[in-house]
Amino acid sequence: MRKPRPLRWLAQRNGSKIVMVFLGAHHSATLVLYFGHAIGLGGTLTLVLPEGSLHIDQMKEQLSLAVVSMVVTGAGMSTLSWSTDMDGIDTSVRSHVDYPNVYGPTLDIQLKCTSSGWRDKGTHIEYQISRRLYEKMCNPKRHSPAVFCVTMVPEDATSWLNHDVEGLLARAHSYWQAARDFPPLGEGRESVTLKVPKANEFTPAQLLSMIVDLHDAESA
Repeated sequence: MRKPRPLRWLAQRNGSKIVMVFLGAHHSATLVLYFGHAIGLGGTLTLVLPEGSLHIDQMKEQLSLAVVSMVVTGAGMSTLSWSTDMDGIDTSVRSHVDYPNVYGPTLDIQLKCTSSGWRDKGTHIEYQISRRLYEKMCNPKRHSPAVFCVTMVPEDATSWLNHDVEGLLARAHSYWQAARDFPPLGEGRESVTLKVPKANEFTPAQLLSMIVDLHDAESA
């Protein structure tokens, strides 16, 4: 594991203001101080994470879980947590509706959150997963359908969330693909590149449709 770089800062006085640039392990931030009051450029305070904060990968994990939780709540469903990730599952989603063909359908979701580990191909996003994860998610004997969900965020973790008078804005875009739609795994290959359609936005409306469609397909 990489050792975080100590937080450093540089300061330069310019008339009545002091410009301070903070250099951290994974990001930098700029503050402008006027007469001793810290405000950000454009009047918004720029967040600086203190030394000892979560590693950037841990922050991404927490954010992806939070995004799923908000979407699931908006769809009137519940999330189920797991103490270990042994079966290609980070979280599960359960509906409480008695549909014509299924009562209380459940989906298993594998989550990824990245700022650089993907390629934008216009209509879809390419993301590589391991053979081990592929085989677990595509196992035909799975009890519940499996879904891959990837969340894209900016490089600067301090810009992920913004809370103002209009509400909370998350600069995160999530897309999904059902394991049944994964491409074939080539002979002898240890990884596979998924092509996640941008049309598959992880939203409450799509989740409501997805959870029923996948279960209907499983029982067909």
